[in-house]
Amino acid sequence: MNAFSSQNATIFAWLLCTLMLNTGTCTNFSIGCNQKDKLGLLNFKQRVIDLSGVLSSWNPDQDCCQWRGVNCDHITGRVIRLNLLCSTTLANYIDKQDKSHCLSGSIHLFLLLVELEFLNYLNLRNNDFLALQFDSIHQNCHNLSVVSHFHRSLNSSSLGYLDLSLNDNLAINSLQWLSRIYSLKYLNLGEIDLHKETNWLQPLTMLPSLSVLMMSDCQLKDLSPSLQYANFNALDVLNLSENEFSSELPKWLFNLSCDISYLRFARNSLRGQLP
Repeated sequence: MNAFSSQNATIFAWLLCTLMLNTGTCTNFSIGCNQKDKLGLLNFKQRVIDLSGVLSSWNPDQDCCQWRGVNCDHITGRVIRLNLLCSTTLANYIDKQDKSHCLSGSIHLFLLLVELEFLNYLNLRNNDFLALQFDSIHQNCHNLSVVSHFHRSLNSSSLGYLDLSLNDNLAINSLQWLSRIYSLKYLNLGEIDLHKETNWLQPLTMLPSLSVLMMSDCQLKDLSPSLQYANFNALDVLNLSENEFSSELPKWLFNLSCDISYLRFARNSLRGQLP
């Protein structure tokens, strides 16, 4: 049975199950994790540093839909959410947060999105990641057909929610990779070091569905004050507080085609008036 027939059979079983609920015949029906997605999650586990066993429940002999932080579609069994935020105690003015129990190492985001093709929610907030790898396939693979396949898969990504905020040891030199995740609606990069990214605005304006943009305390300096138009079509929330902007308020902010309901520029050195 091919994958398409198998998926149809699963959907039919769920429809049949719905019709039989009143009789109690189908109360325990469930579908297991997709094997391709399980392999993708195990690859993610191998690539990160997990000294405290955050991912200890990720046992290959068990259903990956039952693993910590993993949520699957009830009908297809495909992984759709990965929620691995780290809980820490708020630090006082002297001590730094203890993140020794959080995930660390590198985030291989390109590979993760290609391997988990139905992932629409990724939350890695408040961990201790040190690097983000996005073009590792492109840089290390000389087979153009393989590279092309991976980029086609990425272009069809369904990721809508991405939170990498509060990984305060993470520095990202470029955000050009964001322009490939067309489906993105929510992006939070708060407290990530972006001081080397001088053209951060351009890739973000290539995301047609982006409605929430949170980039506070990222050491950003250039707000492109002379730019007339920024192609944000759906932006509703914009938080650029606690950066290093020192200029007039940008012209593009007043020429948006959408209506912003929340705007925050606190603790910058901006000049001008909001209309």
